[in-house]
Amino acid sequence: MSESMSPYGLENDEEKGPSIPAQLRDPVGVLRRGYRWGLIALVALVVPAVLAANLVPLQFESSAALMLTAKAIPDQFVPSVIVQTPAQQFKEIRSRVFTRKGLKKIAEAEARQSGGDEQEIATIVAALRNDLLIEESAIRGAADSESLAIRLVLQGEQPERVASLVNRVSSALIDEYLAYRGDQSQVTLDFMRKEFERSDESLREHQRKLALFREQYRGSLPEEQTATIGRLERLETQRSSIALEVNDLREQVRESGSFSSDGLSKEPSMREQLEAELARLLVLYTDDHPQVQSVRRRIASLEEEDASQDPMLLAKRESISQRRARLDREIASRVARLNDIDSEVKQLESKLGQTSDITDDFRALEREEVILQEAYGQNLRKLKSVELSRSMETSQKGAQLVRVESAVPASDPIIPRFVFIAAAIVVAIALSAVFVVLHELVHPVVIDSQHLEDLTSAPMLGSLPPIY
Repeated sequence: MSESMSPYGLENDEEKGPSIPAQLRDPVGVLRRGYRWGLIALVALVVPAVLAANLVPLQFESSAALMLTAKAIPDQFVPSVIVQTPAQQFKEIRSRVFTRKGLKKIAEAEARQSGGDEQEIATIVAALRNDLLIEESAIRGAADSESLAIRLVLQGEQPERVASLVNRVSSALIDEYLAYRGDQSQVTLDFMRKEFERSDESLREHQRKLALFREQYRGSLPEEQTATIGRLERLETQRSSIALEVNDLREQVRESGSFSSDGLSKEPSMREQLEAELARLLVLYTDDHPQVQSVRRRIASLEEEDASQDPMLLAKRESISQRRARLDREIASRVARLNDIDSEVKQLESKLGQTSDITDDFRALEREEVILQEAYGQNLRKLKSVELSRSMETSQKGAQLVRVESAVPASDPIIPRFVFIAAAIVVAIALSAVFVVLHELVHPVVIDSQHLEDLTSAPMLGSLPPIY
């Protein structure tokens, strides 16, 4: 086995590897031999360490507490237009506030108060983005209502500025939350107004279409079928009654023309025949018709011939003629009424014939009207509910983000100054001990007989005790 010795007394063994230097195995001896150098190093290190500890900037912490509360009015009375949970709502407003633009706005307000420049604004924005801590915790209340507790924590060297920034951020969150709920309720209100106006216009347009359909097929509608049938029955009854009256009048005309002026039966005279012909023509034509005018002229000529006859006979004939004329007029009037009834009956029968053809279209229009009315009613109720919810948000009776605790400047730092000084002294002592160990390694000594045998590979013959 080959062995080698290092200059500092380290014994290297190819199999065992390097070992601890022998002089370091006696730490008391190392301290005794190098305490002077250690004291010198300690004195040299403590002063700058303490000075450095005094130069370390102290960190102060300020915090503010917010509470996102549930709305005070239950949903069964005023439904909310915002369906997000409190955590989702706060995440939304947090993303709005912590944009570059939002943070710069807060930093500009703070820098404006202290007279800072653009560099200070950038520093504040970086601090808010990197150092501001936001803690959230859900609070379960009664009736499954959930609130959210929020805590804003920020650390910095200037306690007044740290507290001011925390308060500014909390104010920005509260303002943004109010704007967010207002925007959400307004968007919902605008949407429901458009939906209501659309359903209202659809219903009005359909009602106009249905009114035109009713006007076009008046009397043929299924709902009017019973009335139309009743009208036909009444017309048939009137027609039968008028037909009987016409027959009676015609019988009276025949009876008045079958007697002479002296009461004896005779054949109708020329004048009577002409008057009968005139009555027949009047039923068919108007007074201006040529045939009617011709018959009237012939009757007038016969009346002129009879004017020179006996006045009593003429008077009697005139009375019979007037009666027949009256009967003829009544017959003509009733026949005209019969013609009107027949025309109306044809119209009603035609409308009844159309009923089966338009029933499906009419029923479809009615069903569509019912659907549109239901949609109109639903949209109207939703619009009123959204308007009520919007009023609740305007009066701030809904969910609210409130400040429970404002941030105040911290009076004590997070880590006191004496802790840094104590740490500096400990570090100086440790570095002094390291210096002593290095000095021992650079200037090795023989500590005992075993150490000497290890260094020389020669047996020890004797030794003297240490002299102090």
